[in-house]
Amino acid sequence: MGTTVFGATNNNMWECFLPSFTDPDSVRVAVYVRHDLAHTFSIVNHTSHPLSTVNSMVLDFTFEEEVLHIINIYHHTHNQPHHNLLHLLSNELDPLIPTLLTGDFNTHSPVWSFPYSTVSPWASDLVDWFDDQGLELLNPPHVVTWDSSRDDRRPSVLDLALINEAAVISGQFSPLLISFEESISSDHASLTLLWYPAEAIAIAPPPSVVGICHQ
Repeated sequence: MGTTVFGATNNNMWECFLPSFTDPDSVRVAVYVRHDLAHTFSIVNHTSHPLSTVNSMVLDFTFEEEVLHIINIYHHTHNQPHHNLLHLLSNELDPLIPTLLTGDFNTHSPVWSFPYSTVSPWASDLVDWFDDQGLELLNPPHVVTWDSSRDDRRPSVLDLALINEAAVISGQFSPLLISFEESISSDHASLTLLWYPAEAIAIAPPPSVVGICHQ
């Protein structure tokens, strides 16, 4: 009900990263990092990366000697029977760098969608690419990530989070949490997970042993 303001939201507690662009109205992704976190990590926004477009971003978070690769995707389809994921499907991820791939893929697939969802024509190509890159889906089965609250539109699973084998082996990611309560009234749920630097894991106290004592 207010005045539309274009561009990124400014907040002195957050640092905003954007893709390279010429028309600000075409940008559909952004990454915000808390200032205190941004001062702890070295952050590189790879605007010249092959996967970096107005619909996707590639950032490296470096802590000490560790690098976390984050790819943020928004797949905008306009309800068309084709995709604009060629920049993703025609490239390969570095298998040696722990990588988190997350975003709104606007894709229905038997792998993550509900049985009533119509499978997207490009779904098999996207799933094949996930498999080829060794990506593991973190979404719990059949947990809604989009809900318009309209009677004529059923809830869907559109937002995904995946990690590659290097990230799986490191064991530094928490389980994925999906919440509409945390998404600030959006029709998309928030996807939340934690990444623990290896140094933090090394100095953490071991978990207490819990068991049953028989006498």
